[in-house]
Amino acid sequence: MVRGPSCKRRKYFLRGNSRVWQSRPREHPINPITIKILISAGIVVIATLHGYGAAWLAIWMLFHPYQPVKFLRLTVWPQGMIPRHRARLAQSIGNAVGNELVSQDTVFDALFETGFFSRKVEGFVNSYKERGNGRRD
Repeated sequence: MVRGPSCKRRKYFLRGNSRVWQSRPREHPINPITIKILISAGIVVIATLHGYGAAWLAIWMLFHPYQPVKFLRLTVWPQGMIPRHRARLAQSIGNAVGNELVSQDTVFDALFETGFFSRKVEGFVNSYKERGNGRRD
């Protein structure tokens, strides 16, 4: 039931013994498509921040803490993976560099097949000849 011209926006209903006021739905000042775009952009921003934070935490946990954190002889926070396995990691990196990157075959290839060694020998011999020709006895 609507009362008078001053109550154009409000309706008043009787439900049981109580009065319920309900206002007309108002139009939102922002376009609904704009709201959807803003929500989508917000989701992207939040997901980006979450991913950055998770990656930062994962990298941090690889290196920290340097020593395990203990409380009453119980380990509360274990030592980081890199400090904990430093010796084993150094050994495996040394083996990989020694066997794969700087093997005997790669050194011979670099010296002899590319002409590096022959150019150096020729340069040395030429410099020796020039010094030898310039001498007076």
